[in-house]
Amino acid sequence: MVESRVLRDIGGFEVIRDALIDDCSLAARVKRRGFRTWVGLTRSVISRRRYDSFADIWNMVARSAFTQLRYSSTLLLAVTGTFIMFYWIPVAGLFAADTKTQLLAGVALGLMMVSYLPTLAFYSKSPAWALALPVIATLYLAMTWSSATKHWQGKPTAWRGRRCSKA
Repeated sequence: MVESRVLRDIGGFEVIRDALIDDCSLAARVKRRGFRTWVGLTRSVISRRRYDSFADIWNMVARSAFTQLRYSSTLLLAVTGTFIMFYWIPVAGLFAADTKTQLLAGVALGLMMVSYLPTLAFYSKSPAWALALPVIATLYLAMTWSSATKHWQGKPTAWRGRRCSKA
């Protein structure tokens, strides 16, 4: 949501017509013109987006994931390493031979899951979803690699039945 006077001042939606990540591009334009932005959770806005299949969700994320990393292989590797460290190593640690490593892994996973509980509560979701965080992170990382692979292959990104100019 943007005030109409601000939208007029930045040149309307025309200035972000070709943007792959339109919401972030709009916010950047708004900030560049000296206006303020606010990012936060609210119950006063309802999303009308329809995702009829897992493929729709995959494509929604993959269309912009590598773009968000500024098409940087270095950032992609850094994100991959971070995900491995925070999501996969603690899970692997649960299967370690020594109890101390298992305990440390359990604490790490527990803290990660507890930190997710406020978000789940806000969206009225079961706290059991916190157990899925390593799987969710793995899927997101796979979508990001899919985005990068399409970019490297020069394949244009498709979104809602149209092809975007950048891969």
